[in-house]
Amino acid sequence: MCIRDRVDPDGDFVVLDGVTKRMPAASQDTGRTTVVMSQDELNRMKNRQNYNDDYDDDYEDDYDDYDDRRRSRYDDDDDYDDRRRSRYDDDDYDDRRKDRYDDRRKKNEVNKDTKKIMKILMVVAGVVIALLIMFLVGNAVGVFKGGKGTTTQQTDSEMVKVPDVTGKTYEEAQKELNKYDLGIHKSTAPSDTVAKGKIISQDPADGKKVKKHTTVNVVISSGEEAKTTTIPNVVGMSEADAEKALQDKNLVVKKGDPVYSDNVEQGEVVSVSPSEGAEVKEGTTVTLVISKGNQPATVPKLTGKSQSDAEAALSQAGLSGNATEDYSDTVEEGVIISQDTDAGKEVSKGTTIGYVVSKGPKMTVVTVPSILSFDKNAAEKKLKEAGLVPEYLGEDDSVNEYGQGQVSYQSISAGTQVEKGTTVQYKVSKGSCLLYTSDAADEEDSVDLGGPRIIKKKKR
Repeated sequence: MCIRDRVDPDGDFVVLDGVTKRMPAASQDTGRTTVVMSQDELNRMKNRQNYNDDYDDDYEDDYDDYDDRRRSRYDDDDDYDDRRRSRYDDDDYDDRRKDRYDDRRKKNEVNKDTKKIMKILMVVAGVVIALLIMFLVGNAVGVFKGGKGTTTQQTDSEMVKVPDVTGKTYEEAQKELNKYDLGIHKSTAPSDTVAKGKIISQDPADGKKVKKHTTVNVVISSGEEAKTTTIPNVVGMSEADAEKALQDKNLVVKKGDPVYSDNVEQGEVVSVSPSEGAEVKEGTTVTLVISKGNQPATVPKLTGKSQSDAEAALSQAGLSGNATEDYSDTVEEGVIISQDTDAGKEVSKGTTIGYVVSKGPKMTVVTVPSILSFDKNAAEKKLKEAGLVPEYLGEDDSVNEYGQGQVSYQSISAGTQVEKGTTVQYKVSKGSCLLYTSDAADEEDSVDLGGPRIIKKKKR
């Protein structure tokens, strides 16, 4: 038996029955080496050879399994590729991609618009804040205190006394007035007595109580020589026109306390001082008195009064009345039910106040039914059904044609129209019968037997 060495494949060795034989010379000439092995070594070699063969078989089996798995995976990959191609080939996929793109684009556009709006709002907020700061600063120095002759109404109703600023410069006066939370407005006029730049007069005057933030009007000397001028006709003019006419004459306007007037419309000049036509120096202060219109009258309460009392109350208040009448189930006749202007309201004098006088409950007319020949119970029921009040007067003693217990008398004839609720009196007959006699006389007589009345009637 000959086995080749794995390490030296070209070498030869032979073991025969445990005796090693030398190879022929021809083998030696080839240059290959012959190895002599014992029987144990040969067995081990055989076992190793078998192990290697098993290993090779297992390796080949594993390799075949690996190839099968790879082929299976590639087959699956083919299916996967087919599915991907099917999905990408689907028109719906393109539509979905387009929709997602449009949604993202719209979202970006909305975000851009939102950013623009936010920027605009921030700019507007900045402008508002800036204006607010300007107003507060201006208000502190009297810039926004109002125009000439105006008063800014504030929630703080605290009153302050106006300080004296005549003879001061504008800056000094402004500083002094601001201490009292008062504003200032200036104008100029010539003066022979007050130095240029100094205040000639002020309105409101020194010491007068006014609300905080009131504007004080001051007139500052221009330093020019004052000329003589004439007070223009301003009575009946509007306040604004009168002021302008006086200022055109280089006169200083002062407002007097307004008054009620029945002859001059509200807001117009009632009087002027100095009087119209008077000659004065330029820079002279002229006082205007403005009308508040007709003096208001307070409407008195008329409801619950009689008409005569209501008219007296209206006359005393300078008002007149206009009366109308209406029915009332709750207010007594002759008493005032209502008035068209609420009591306590102020109206112009001479205003007519309407009011309504009660006529009492409205009358309902019913027709009196006939109750003759009815018994008492039936008669009363019939009267009540007609809206009337029955009153029983007792039995009827007179001779009548009705039977006992029948109504033989009613105080109001049947068919008469009366007011609903009227009382109708009635009587019930005692009953009667006729008795004829043989006497020749035509006399009649009656006999009371304690029951039905018996009438004796003689035959002719």
